[in-house]
Amino acid sequence: MAKIRERLGRKDELSGYARVFGHPELGLLFSKTQACVISAGTELEKILVSKSPHSLKYNDFVERIPNLSKLSQPLLLLYDLPTIEKKKGDFLIVWPSKANGIVVEIKEGDTFDTKKSDGEKESLGFLAQHYSRILGIKVSYALSSFYVSTREQIKIGTKSRFDNEHALTGRELCSMIEVNYAEIVEARKADEKDNLNYFLDKMLDMPDIRKMIEAKLSTRNDND
Repeated sequence: MAKIRERLGRKDELSGYARVFGHPELGLLFSKTQACVISAGTELEKILVSKSPHSLKYNDFVERIPNLSKLSQPLLLLYDLPTIEKKKGDFLIVWPSKANGIVVEIKEGDTFDTKKSDGEKESLGFLAQHYSRILGIKVSYALSSFYVSTREQIKIGTKSRFDNEHALTGRELCSMIEVNYAEIVEARKADEKDNLNYFLDKMLDMPDIRKMIEAKLSTRNDND
């Protein structure tokens, strides 16, 4: 998991979070938190690439395309994919001997609005057709919501834009590329604790916010 303490955030009073709270310092903390949420997805991709024994940069794979059917590897997890007409997937998984593959987009969240879901489906569908044409194999696509338990949850979260055939749970994706799903989830919990402690410490480091918290706690204790 990415760490809040390592994010920059926005310090100025024009930040959306600063305006929401009317407090630039508190706005910075929430801005850093949002930056952490965004970077967590990229970090997850890097972890999967480092853990899978089948990882290969797409640029290193290109020269092998003419002899794809003769490759000895049973599976290739291709990453650092190129941007094609402003569209880019996270992974292209290829099974050379089976002459098929799948373009995968990884998400940490589980709920997406209709516009976002439509855009993801259009983009992945386009990329699947592109790689199918380039590689001369059948390529499908899937959205992987890493922390959900079932494909049905992904279908619901994407407003049925992605059916079960085009959905992958994180556990399924990890099994596919031979990565220990439980190990990754457990390892990221350490950063969750660090993020919580950092967030609380920073709140208490703000004198005015600390006084407000202490006052509210005192009031609650009196009421109890």
